[in-house]
Amino acid sequence: MAKIKDRYFSVITIGRGEPRKFFVAFRYLSHPPFLKLLDAAEQEFGFNQGILVIPCGPSELQRILS
Repeated sequence: MAKIKDRYFSVITIGRGEPRKFFVAFRYLSHPPFLKLLDAAEQEFGFNQGILVIPCGPSELQRILS
């Protein structure tokens, strides 16, 4: 499990159903569609929330990460 923590960070999706937790690889921090989600998260929730919450549904995040 330590390897997961070293290479991934967790996010929670909120939208279109129940919140869902994802582990996202750090490499997505330079992926333009994911960066758009980060901008939306900052605008909607700010970054002082403890855990990163993304304002989208789980299927949308899965599509961006695939």
